[in-house]
Amino acid sequence: MPDISGDLFKVGLDDARARHAAVVNLILFTDTQALGLLRLYIPLGIATASGAVASFSKHPTIPVAAGVALAAATVCLIVASWLCFRAMATTKINLQGRGAEFWEWAADQSASDTFRHYMQNLKAKQAENNKLNARTARMLDFAKKCAIASPAFAAVAGSIAVWAGF
Repeated sequence: MPDISGDLFKVGLDDARARHAAVVNLILFTDTQALGLLRLYIPLGIATASGAVASFSKHPTIPVAAGVALAAATVCLIVASWLCFRAMATTKINLQGRGAEFWEWAADQSASDTFRHYMQNLKAKQAENNKLNARTARMLDFAKKCAIASPAFAAVAGSIAVWAGF
């Protein structure tokens, strides 16, 4: 088996580590976005829930149909917030780099064997991170869509309430 040259070894490791770091950064960015959206969704959810409760009281200050609309918006915001929490859920993430035990092992190996072993391990770790990134990005996407749809759900619910005579 031919030995891998020093340049290929260095370029390959640098490139693979940079890609791995980029995926880790995407996961962290998703967490940051989800937290930022929670800072919006939770206060809006509290406000819409308060309005809904006010409309369902014994002496409502706003029409019941408006309360139904606000309740529908609240449900959408609760779901969106839950999806944000799911996007930020604590989970195993694979960071770039290898521990001391790998480098102790590598000291007794050829550059080719070290490179191949490093890349095989990194390929598995990157696949796990890619899967995690896709899952968290999907959750965040659904959270955004759910919150964006909340006015439409509120309008439909309010219209149904008006049509039903509330």
